[in-house]
Amino acid sequence: MSSTVTRVSSSAPAASVRALNAVESAEPSVRRIVRAAGQAFGRLGFEGASMNAIAQEAGVSKSLVLYHFESKEQLFVEVQLQVFSDVLDRVRGLGAPADGTGFLRAMDEVMRFVETDIKDLRVLVHLHSAAAQGKGSLRALEAFNEEVDRLVIRGLDSVLGPAVAALTLPVERVVRLLRTLFNGLILELATATTEEARTKVRETFGDAKTLLTLAMFRPFAATDPKGDPHVRT
Repeated sequence: MSSTVTRVSSSAPAASVRALNAVESAEPSVRRIVRAAGQAFGRLGFEGASMNAIAQEAGVSKSLVLYHFESKEQLFVEVQLQVFSDVLDRVRGLGAPADGTGFLRAMDEVMRFVETDIKDLRVLVHLHSAAAQGKGSLRALEAFNEEVDRLVIRGLDSVLGPAVAALTLPVERVVRLLRTLFNGLILELATATTEEARTKVRETFGDAKTLLTLAMFRPFAATDPKGDPHVRT
């Protein structure tokens, strides 16, 4: 039985990211390359992990790595999407509780993931830095963000259920807001060198969670130009 070989093209940034389940169903060499790349990026960082090092880690030739992935940026995106897909599976497993606590529980689950895997997630900071300097990295970051947004939308549908209709913002804007929040948390945790600093990041996360919940799911009091309080929905 022959296997279909998928090559990532750099001609269209958003389309260049392979569907997540394609990695799982791909030939063994592709899965091995993605796993090896994740280990290399985690150990050496984005800049330090060369395609040669990734090939050696995977036990394949560099030419085979380049056949499947035309650049290190695209391979990095594939690795990170696999990680985020795993987190999505955990979040979706929480279900959509009838008491409306699904969003809070999902936020806590993602925060646990960020804290547990912060050493690996530090690589995202390097990708943002590289994106500011090179078009290749910028295209990879844009593709990554688009795919992450799609993942988060699916996650929100799972944990909110019918409550997604009660959001005060369009779901796409909620997703961008959440991605920006967690990008900031990753940066803060990646540079927090003391427990006191990490505690402050956790407090900030708790504050953000409270404010987001109040703003996105509940009517809040406001004052009209005449000074009369009313409730805006």
